[in-house]
Amino acid sequence: MTTSTNHNSTRLILTRREDWSEWYQDKKEYAEERGVWNYFNPEIEEQYRPTLPVLPDPPQPGVSSHDASYYSANMKYVQTTLKSVRQVRNKIVSDMHVNIRRLIVGKARGEILKTLKMQYQTSSDEEDQFAYNKYESILKQPIKQENILTWLGDFNNAYYAIKKRNLPESNDKYVKRQFLKAISSISYSFADRQSELLHEPAHAQEDFHTLLGRYRTYLANSERLKPSGNLAFATINGQSPENYSRKERRAGPIKPCVCGLPHYFKDCWYIMKSKRNPGWKPNEETAAKVNEALQRDDEVGRKLRHLAEEDQ
Repeated sequence: MTTSTNHNSTRLILTRREDWSEWYQDKKEYAEERGVWNYFNPEIEEQYRPTLPVLPDPPQPGVSSHDASYYSANMKYVQTTLKSVRQVRNKIVSDMHVNIRRLIVGKARGEILKTLKMQYQTSSDEEDQFAYNKYESILKQPIKQENILTWLGDFNNAYYAIKKRNLPESNDKYVKRQFLKAISSISYSFADRQSELLHEPAHAQEDFHTLLGRYRTYLANSERLKPSGNLAFATINGQSPENYSRKERRAGPIKPCVCGLPHYFKDCWYIMKSKRNPGWKPNEETAAKVNEALQRDDEVGRKLRHLAEEDQ
């Protein structure tokens, strides 16, 4: 779905069929908040649709205070209703692609959403597929340190989408593993430690948002403890972090290491002891898998042994 952002809100723009469900719900809520949804509801037959209120005639001179108050209240109600109907209609029309607007040219107010619904409403199977595709797309996006908060918001929205559709992939145990694998490229120590904790009963029962909240706290603390001044330009193998990461990005997508996380062998804490943070504890199952790879008599095994020996 295309979005348009201004200073106050983010608009949802109807562009494709997969946009329909979220777009329709957004417009419904907008109209309901103003008390005028029944003027647009496509489920209502035209003969049962309410007619727009008419401005009352002004009271005659000398009417009672009660009649004058009634007139004022009625006038306010009619003006508010007419204004709200205009606002909703304008929002519906403006929040769609220009090519789609041609479908509703000349349509009566009550026919607008009915016409769009016939063209764009999706089946349950399509909604499932759209939600899954969105989730997979977010997982495949490259994550950068500078856009991590935006990515977290996108991932959370995609998670809600598959959760709402009750897809098998929305199981929190599965989502947590996918999430940790995705963020390991920029938060390896956090992802590795949390992956270990998933095997512990207390953490295994946690839902995804508990893990997400813990990661947000980790990011906030990391930002607070970030060195300033010249310390921020510490090098990695003689290169600045910016140049180092740029070089690695040019090499293309990082394949999973033998430990299962997406990083280079030379950055794996299971292989390179010099890379480990103080207090780090390896996962026994992962360590066994890495040790097995180290013993293999193939290209990968020889490369791993060479790196481990160089790290002594």
